[in-house]
Amino acid sequence: MGNGIPVAASIFKPELLVEFGKNIRYVNTFGGNSVAIAAAQAVLDVIREESLMENAHKVGDKIITGLKDLAQGLEQVAEVRGSGFFIGVDLVTDRATLTPDGQAATGIVNSLRACHCGCRKPRAGLRV
Repeated sequence: MGNGIPVAASIFKPELLVEFGKNIRYVNTFGGNSVAIAAAQAVLDVIREESLMENAHKVGDKIITGLKDLAQGLEQVAEVRGSGFFIGVDLVTDRATLTPDGQAATGIVNSLRACHCGCRKPRAGLRV
């Protein structure tokens, strides 16, 4: 949130914090750090002014649509879902039981690491 400067925020419904507020009187990581707050504000300004959330949803929808198209007919892909750039692909060994396929997921992650996530050629052994 601070574009490299340590800053954090939490948002809760008030009713979730009633018990917490009774028992914990002080919590802080970088309390009163005006540099961190200025950095966070600058980041939030850019997100708003450049419509980055709207863009993430627009581009994310295209990615999800593309992944769904790629997954058609692949028994190993149970579902593709997401919002913006937060995207999930459920890989399974059996669509009927929805048994997760950790081996396939690990293989994909390792293939992406091997090509530094920037190549466009699938690596040998990539099953999906």
